[in-house]
Amino acid sequence: QGTSVTSIGLEDILLVKYDANGSLLWARVAGGPSIDNAYGITCDAVGNVYITGFYVDFAVFEDTLIATGDPNNAVLPFHFVARYTPDGDLAWVRSAEATWTGFFGPACIGNDIELDNEGDLVVAGLYFSPNESVDPGFSLLRVDTARFRTVPTVSANSVFVQKLDTAGHTLWLHTIGGYNGFGRLKCIDIDKQNNIWTGGVDEVSSDFVSGPVQLTNTVINDGPGLVYVLSPDGDVVARHGNADALILPRSSLKPLQAIACITA
Repeated sequence: QGTSVTSIGLEDILLVKYDANGSLLWARVAGGPSIDNAYGITCDAVGNVYITGFYVDFAVFEDTLIATGDPNNAVLPFHFVARYTPDGDLAWVRSAEATWTGFFGPACIGNDIELDNEGDLVVAGLYFSPNESVDPGFSLLRVDTARFRTVPTVSANSVFVQKLDTAGHTLWLHTIGGYNGFGRLKCIDIDKQNNIWTGGVDEVSSDFVSGPVQLTNTVINDGPGLVYVLSPDGDVVARHGNADALILPRSSLKPLQAIACITA
C-alpha cells in the first residue's frame, strides 16, 4: 500500500498517518516554492492533529493559501499553526502576520506545540522583529491582534510563547522584547497545575530578564540551556521569590537541547 506526494518547492511539509499496524491511512503535503518545515506535532483525544513550524513568503495548505509578502526577497520565515481532522482534512491554518518596513522585516518560527490540561494549544519558538509599531515597545509582527514586543536587532533571536484555542484563535502571546529575552524555545511540557514549562537555549552574552526572572549569561555564543516557566495565563511563574527559570551550563546542555527530556 502506498501513495504518491509531490513536493511544491525546495523543502515542504509532509504529514503522514498510520494505523497501529503500520498501514498508511493518509498523507498530506503543504508548502510553497521556498523552504517550509514543520517542527512540532500533537493530537487531541478525538484524533485531531495540530502542527507548527514555518514557511517562507507563501504556502498552500490543501485549498488554503497563507502569505506574508516578501517585497525585498529577504527569505524570512513566519510561523504557522494548522489543524487536521482525524481523516486528514484541513480544518484551519493560522499564520503570523506583519507589515514590512525596510529590508530586514520580522521573522518567527514555531518549534513545538502541545495541548494543555484545558484543551488549549501552546506554541513555543523564536522570533525577531526590529520595527516598532505605533504602540511603543510593540513591533509590526502579530498573531491575530496580539503583537510581538520589539527586539532592536536582527543578529539574535528572542523567545515567544503563544496560546490558542482549538478553533485557532490566539488567547495570549508572551514575548519579552528589548535585549532581555534572547534565546530559542524548542520544547514544551504542561504540569498538573497547567503551568507551561518550556526549554531551549539562551543566545548571545546578554542576561535573560523577564519580571522576577533575573538570569545571568556570560557565554558569548549560543551555549547555555534555558528552562522557562509560565502560568496558564502567560505570566512568569515565581514561588517564594525565586523565579521558575534557570540557565544551565554548557556541560548540561546536551540532554536539554532534545527538550523532550523535560517532563514537568
